[in-house]
Amino acid sequence: MLPGGSAILFSARSGAGRSGISAVSLQNGERREVIAPGNRPLYAPTGHLLYHSGLVNYAIPFDPVRLETSGASVPLTEVAGSFDVSATGTLAYTTRSTTILRSGELVWVDRDGQQQLVTEGRRGYQPAPRIAPDGRRIAVTSAPEREIPVDIWTLDLDRDVFSRITISTGTDAAIRPVWSGDGSRIFFASNRNGPFEIFAKSSDGTGEATQVTFGALRFPTSISADGRLLFYTETGVDSDRNIGVLRLDVESAPELIFDSKFNERLATLSPDGKWLAYVSDESGQLEVYVVSFPDLGQRQQVSRNGGGEPLWAPNGLELFYRRSDSMMAVPVELGARFDAGAPVELFSGPFQRGSTNYDVSPDGLRFLMIRVPEDSGTEDQIHLVLNWFEELKRLVPTDN
Repeated sequence: MLPGGSAILFSARSGAGRSGISAVSLQNGERREVIAPGNRPLYAPTGHLLYHSGLVNYAIPFDPVRLETSGASVPLTEVAGSFDVSATGTLAYTTRSTTILRSGELVWVDRDGQQQLVTEGRRGYQPAPRIAPDGRRIAVTSAPEREIPVDIWTLDLDRDVFSRITISTGTDAAIRPVWSGDGSRIFFASNRNGPFEIFAKSSDGTGEATQVTFGALRFPTSISADGRLLFYTETGVDSDRNIGVLRLDVESAPELIFDSKFNERLATLSPDGKWLAYVSDESGQLEVYVVSFPDLGQRQQVSRNGGGEPLWAPNGLELFYRRSDSMMAVPVELGARFDAGAPVELFSGPFQRGSTNYDVSPDGLRFLMIRVPEDSGTEDQIHLVLNWFEELKRLVPTDN
């Protein structure tokens, strides 16, 4: 509610997944769009609209009578996660968010939980690291410590060199990399043209990124072993998640293969191309399932007592998944039927969670993970800043 009770600010998402902030007058019912893209609007008595967009919190001068912004949005780079302000100028914000970069270290972890640094030093990382088909490079969503924008980078394992692949601005981001079958391209999600959609770019960073899908909120999750099929998670109008597939070997449109009242996500196809592992909350909690592909006729729950982030062993003899901080392994037999054994815990440790936030080495003997340093300060904390409005007015001057 804006001052005087004459209008309301709110955020909404269209059927195409585009989010924006609007205002509606309680006097005449007129509605107008104020900011797009954006969500989580807050009005500050200093004459500012505070909001979230992409991976960043912003402030922009706002007239609560005319319901109009002026000037440019300014990123509030020190205000991470969720936040709120009081009428007297106190700021409260959290140190954690599912969208901001988290400090971490890339490590190899063997089946016994022994760890080895992939590269020295910490960076800001987001889910999820991916190993190139030849095993010589890693694609990650990253940025130098606590800096924006967020982009796709590759790490050359032979030379220990990071290379920036995508070029985003402060208002957009490139996330969730997936390698093409031959390693020549990287597919990723970006909100540079509105809601997050799937793009592709050469894995050496040359050329321009090409938008692959249009009209929804989509994130790539995996590519089939033969490189022909790209699987993705699509978020609907009611925030439900569904699984889709895009043919890469022929010109085609994205197609949903799971579109139910439950949340299904993180699909990954077995090495023989006949079985699809995915995550669903249909039981009341997240569990890992395997279904025959492409007919979807046979199905089996693989995890028990909760599970997520499934990945196949390259040789097709195991299916891995995560349950809380534990890495689980399930022996499987692929063929005309799918047979799964009992889940076994391989190891547990302080590693980042997220959208399949690990990968399996080509030889299947170790896992690429993001370790959370003991002094990273990523535990949940709430910070209070007194008299913050003075700093806000300095960062984002208004005409008042």
